Amino acid sequence: MKKVFFLILICFDVFANELDDELSDLVISGVDFEFHLDYFSIPNNFENNFDFILNIKENDSKIAPFFRLGTDYSKMFLFGSGLAYDFRNFFSKVFYEIRIPFVFDSKNIEHIGNFEFGYNLNYLRIENRFRSGLMNHIIKETEVSVDKSYHNALTLENTVAILFPIYYSEFQRADIRTSFLYKYLPDNNEQFYRVHWNLKYLVYIPFGELGFKVDLGMAGNFKKSSIFETGFNYNALNFYALTIPKMDQDSLYFNVVSNFGLEYRLFFLEVLKNLASDLFLVMSSDIGYGMKEDFLLDKGKFLYILGFGIGYKLFKEVPFVFKVGINQDKKLSFGFLLSSIIFE
Repeated sequence: MKKVFFLILICFDVFANELDDELSDLVISGVDFEFHLDYFSIPNNFENNFDFILNIKENDSKIAPFFRLGTDYSKMFLFGSGLAYDFRNFFSKVFYEIRIPFVFDSKNIEHIGNFEFGYNLNYLRIENRFRSGLMNHIIKETEVSVDKSYHNALTLENTVAILFPIYYSEFQRADIRTSFLYKYLPDNNEQFYRVHWNLKYLVYIPFGELGFKVDLGMAGNFKKSSIFETGFNYNALNFYALTIPKMDQDSLYFNVVSNFGLEYRLFFLEVLKNLASDLFLVMSSDIGYGMKEDFLLDKGKFLYILGFGIGYKLFKEVPFVFKVGINQDKKLSFGFLLSSIIFE
């Protein structure tokens, strides 16, 4: 009987040691605060999300349940929850979102399921995002009604994005991002596409940063005509969320758009070498040209926004800004939360 008892103790000790070895590889890092910029859905959804994440790590894997709060440049609040899984260079995320308009209207609340996955190569990142659910689509303005109205419908959407880092160093950064979006509305048998190419460059100079960006975009539908607005929102493309007085669609949405942006950030308190050192004044100019569905160059429109404001570089990486600008129609535009020249 004693031999059996000692044998059980030995087996239990071996099992306990094995379990301890397994648990030593499992790390629960606690609750993290993570900033996330998501612009897969250009032009309508430039999202600024704050994710509260519980990271569970085991060897090369990471499982992260998260809760998301945020807003986008389509005048929406968003709430989401889901699960992220990373394994070495592979990453994925599954989550559910509820989007509520700033001016609450229960008919225009969006319910969206998201599935994202991608892979980091040595000098390239490939991402795919599939979305399905009830989404809002802007109805084109007519002479009878010039008020912006939405059609909330079941929508299937897929976006493929390729990020190519050109140069990353302590003093300079540059990358190119290309995205291809396809959207299908089963009830209306509508199909849309959007292609966006973006180049960004940022260089550090004494007491400041100088950056520029280039955007080229083309959007449309596979029908000869559609009741929905499919073009790029020029204000959203440059991270301006609000214009006063309100702009009409003809001055805001374009099916073909080109844009060049220049931004200067002056860190006027850098000599203090403390938290205030990351405060900066910002001056920016965005100049572009937009065309409608007819793609006629002579019927296009010259576009610009000249802006000035103040900002703070959180964690010395994320440039939060508040800008006031004036556009080609002599209307005031307000940009808040983020600079349009930002790197992931």
